[in-house]
Amino acid sequence: MTVQMIASQLEMVISLHENVKEVCIIVSDGGQSAEDLVAFISPKEQIDMEEFKNSINSFILDKTGESLQPQRIFIVDEIPKTSTGKLFRRTLHKMADEALKD
Repeated sequence: MTVQMIASQLEMVISLHENVKEVCIIVSDGGQSAEDLVAFISPKEQIDMEEFKNSINSFILDKTGESLQPQRIFIVDEIPKTSTGKLFRRTLHKMADEALKD
């Protein structure tokens, strides 16, 4: 299974979480395996970020097993989109690259 297929599968699983409004999974630059996945998740409502991340991690583990855990999870108010409503993946890559450098 390709890393893009794994990312799509993980997006589908996370989107089933009761508090997830929107999710986008990207592959970190140069990444070629499931360990290089980065998740951007927008919650349906304002909740404690750490509690939400823990809930997401537990949900993923329960549904898929440890092998599909993203390298990093970012909780964002809104996932950036282009003027036509498509996900702005380039912006997500920049956000992930900056955070992973820290």
